[in-house]
Amino acid sequence: MVMKQPERFSIGDKAGVFSTSSPAHEKIGSIGYEYLREKGLDIFEHPSATEETGHTAGSIETRVRALHELFENPDIKALFAFWGGANTNEILPFLDYELIKKHPKIVVGFSDT
Repeated sequence: MVMKQPERFSIGDKAGVFSTSSPAHEKIGSIGYEYLREKGLDIFEHPSATEETGHTAGSIETRVRALHELFENPDIKALFAFWGGANTNEILPFLDYELIKKHPKIVVGFSDT
């Protein structure tokens, strides 16, 4: 099996923020995003990251679609999970692993992410 390497992530590159479980919070996000921007990163928060459907950041379909869109977007060089959460496992059966394999990216997770 040949391992595909994602592109190198450098200062000035764009990172896409997603939430596979609980929605992102504006106050926490603004502090983190400011820090990352000061370090030279361009941050894009996927709109679904702050969506609230009960206690998750959108439906399973919404969270899966967000990840797929971020993987397919050629401007996004890395993916950052806003945080972990107990509901991340719900999306696993619905991920398009061939799409992910076709568009390798650096993924930074936390806890269950």
